[in-house]
Amino acid sequence: MVPAGTFDFKKGDLIAYSGNTGGSGGPHLHFEIRDTESEHPLNPLMFNFNIKDTQPPVIKGLMVYPLTPYSTVGGENKQKQFDIVGQNGNYSLIDGTQITANGTIGLGLFVQDFLDGSKNRCGIFENDLTVGNELVYSFMMDEFDFEDTRYANSYLDYAYYRKNRVRYQKSYVDEGNLMSNFKVLKNRGTFEVSSQDTLPIDYKVTDVYNNVSRLNFDIIGEEEGEFEVKPVVSNGKIHKYININEEASINSDNFKANFAKGALYSPTSLECRENSQRTGTYSKEIVLGTEYIPVHNRFDLSIKAMGLPESLQNKAIIVSVRSNGKVGSSLGGEFKDGWVSTRVRQLGSFAIAVDNQKPSISSINIDNNGKLNNQTNINFRIADNLSGIKSYRVEIDGNWVLFKYDYKSRTLTHEFDADKMVMGKNHTLKLEVTDGVGNKAVYENSFYR
Repeated sequence: MVPAGTFDFKKGDLIAYSGNTGGSGGPHLHFEIRDTESEHPLNPLMFNFNIKDTQPPVIKGLMVYPLTPYSTVGGENKQKQFDIVGQNGNYSLIDGTQITANGTIGLGLFVQDFLDGSKNRCGIFENDLTVGNELVYSFMMDEFDFEDTRYANSYLDYAYYRKNRVRYQKSYVDEGNLMSNFKVLKNRGTFEVSSQDTLPIDYKVTDVYNNVSRLNFDIIGEEEGEFEVKPVVSNGKIHKYININEEASINSDNFKANFAKGALYSPTSLECRENSQRTGTYSKEIVLGTEYIPVHNRFDLSIKAMGLPESLQNKAIIVSVRSNGKVGSSLGGEFKDGWVSTRVRQLGSFAIAVDNQKPSISSINIDNNGKLNNQTNINFRIADNLSGIKSYRVEIDGNWVLFKYDYKSRTLTHEFDADKMVMGKNHTLKLEVTDGVGNKAVYENSFYR
């Protein structure tokens, strides 16, 4: 606990302002308790605040994963989801449900926690998985290292979340996931199932207030499956094995991709191919795996330009390509010697596009007469069609003035200050907005204030 007298304030004192800029979902004030040496935020519910919680965590679903090309769940080499029934801390599979598996297996839970009197969905505090009589996995959210933030993409079932917006928390750990919240890991939380096994599984999920939920079931061994080994190259596709502990390169006549160590979370056979050129692009469509494979560290990507006019070379960027073939978001890039190169942090489909449109600027509250006598501020909305806003500059009467940018609403706002600007006269205003490839838009007007 914080020692008495450390902070000197009383009821009714102003200690902070809440705000809604940046990526916030609404006005709010951050409250954190940190370890002074590590700067790790600590779970504040561990500090005996007057918060009531009598509800055990709610277990909503179970996922079973075959973790090698030769592992099976229900006779198939693909993950399977199982519904859960129960309440008040006691959960089970639906009557008659039987889970069979063979090979190296991992599990995952869809689980949420709630506080009394609140509908907010909370994360879990502690999750223990016992297979047979052995604790193979234990996770605890007692503190957090900000350096571990991106490992959440590996801690969750990333692909299932992207497709279904449901967060299954894996009870096994990918080789490249170095999050520090795992307290026990036996074989990274994975286990083996053979054809003669009947393995009892026990989940114990606990919240900070020691409310406990349990899920118990058996996994029964099934016979080994028969699988066809895929060729390394087939139908114009390249299958590149990415080992997370080694650098890797994928090169063809039309693209180059270079991965540093630790770019992915687990060893992956990455399927790559070149599709025909899409309308509105200046290269072949390059497919590197899918967007459902999470990437930890950025990798270098270069794509060869096709039919790109010299006049547009400085406007060329690499973009993502959506499933409908339309150009997606800009990933940046620079043209050199016939190639456009950038660093990306996602897999999926890519191509070269050009951004030769200047940003848009629209005034929100300068009326036709330019009179702002009753206004406390001046506002603009700015946007760009592809490469994004890189910079903006506003001058009033030839002098730079501060405008605040809210990217959620794409608005620029300046609060009038009589101490910094002479009032009761006409003023000139000039706004310049530049996008990611140098296209510039200029707005000039006058107003009275």
